[in-house]
Amino acid sequence: MSLLRSYLLKRQAGKPVVLISLQRRYYPPPLKPLLKKLLPDLVLALSNASVAALTSLGAKATRIPLGVDLERYRPASPETRARLREKYGLPQRKILLHVGHLTRRRNLDAFLQLAGPRTHLLMVSSTSTRHEIAHIKQACANLTLIDKYIESIEEIYQASDAYVFPTLDDKGAIELPLSILEAMATNLPVITTPFGGIPDVFREVAGLVICTDAVQFTAAIDRLDELEVCTRQAIVNFSWQDVATEIIRTIEANLQ
Repeated sequence: MSLLRSYLLKRQAGKPVVLISLQRRYYPPPLKPLLKKLLPDLVLALSNASVAALTSLGAKATRIPLGVDLERYRPASPETRARLREKYGLPQRKILLHVGHLTRRRNLDAFLQLAGPRTHLLMVSSTSTRHEIAHIKQACANLTLIDKYIESIEEIYQASDAYVFPTLDDKGAIELPLSILEAMATNLPVITTPFGGIPDVFREVAGLVICTDAVQFTAAIDRLDELEVCTRQAIVNFSWQDVATEIIRTIEANLQ
């Protein structure tokens, strides 16, 4: 549908059209001749795999990053972390955080398995997935679940010890999840699957651990205290202004 909308826009406006692809798409071979006729002038994607798929379709495609508010999402001192835990009723244990919709595509059961005597799980989600709340609460008692609007969501990251992203399904999130960028801006260790564009953008970042199964997730959590964490340093050039400038530069270079 995105290709069709971009095609109609181009026909109506008569101007170059740039499409940003946030999620991985699969193009059945029988449909490729038709889809090729709908291509915009440029597609900006979030992973190398998406760029390859679009290129095979005949599109001009390139990878771009996404940005994060580096002023809002900042590291917290131990004193601030303790104060925020009291504010949100969190225990003084290792807080493992996940932010996102409570859907099966997020592989949340793998996250719930990380609860233990020394860890407490914290999940923040929207009210649009209330049907999953009962399942989540029943599956894990060692959990704080926040499903209401939080004006200062950065405080949730600052109150946590690590961010966990267990998603495997391509449709479970955009290919460069904003929650991971927000966690990194807060200088949290990030334990994640090799989802979407994460391995393409962040290679060998201290404090970012890429896991492929439950055993590796558990092992990463067990050695949290041993991790050297420099995740914020890895995204100092991912501010909204820097990324906007990069996207404009990319568009100008590809539409000359």
